[in-house]
Amino acid sequence: MDTSNDKTYQSIIDSKHSILKQGFYKGSIISKMKKPLTKVILSDNINIAKNIAEIDGLMLDIKEGKFYLKHDIFSINIDEIDYSILVKPSIINQYLEGQFSNSFPSIKLSNTSCLYYRDPHPKIDYFGFFNGEILRYPTLLTSNGKNVIIGDRIVVDPNNNPTIYNAIISGRDKAKNLNLLYEVFLNIEKSNILYIFIIGSEDLKA
Repeated sequence: MDTSNDKTYQSIIDSKHSILKQGFYKGSIISKMKKPLTKVILSDNINIAKNIAEIDGLMLDIKEGKFYLKHDIFSINIDEIDYSILVKPSIINQYLEGQFSNSFPSIKLSNTSCLYYRDPHPKIDYFGFFNGEILRYPTLLTSNGKNVIIGDRIVVDPNNNPTIYNAIISGRDKAKNLNLLYEVFLNIEKSNILYIFIIGSEDLKA
């Protein structure tokens, strides 16, 4: 069963519903790995064969308090991928229209950094340092490892809970169907976050 939503995304790979659409795809693509659960690849093209996916993009992962980031063409066994979805232009257009003006005061990092990682061994938490500041280009993984959130801006409130502005959210519902949503702003409790990366401008250019 293809659970693609015609308005928001197209399923390319969906391990829970045995979807594998071979071919070359170009656009805004979110790929979530099964193992490790923490690995996400953001890309603009993917080539799917019977057993291997070649993904040209930015890989994000974190392990034992160390975060990993790499731009490359990754050859990944299909069995290692939970899902790959192509975000439809209608969602991308909403995201672009909702972006803050570059003249709006905000912090843009040159290099990608980890803002928060929940695991206590060791835990990473710079919320206090950036409290009340506006940071650009956050990417989050929720604590259950199911939902990827890509935003234009993030602001941390006095209770250390972040608000994501201009958010694209991919993940699964309780029936394990894929979902992709756009929200103008999204409030999320710190306890529901596994990690937050702030994507640096140099990595956006790559």
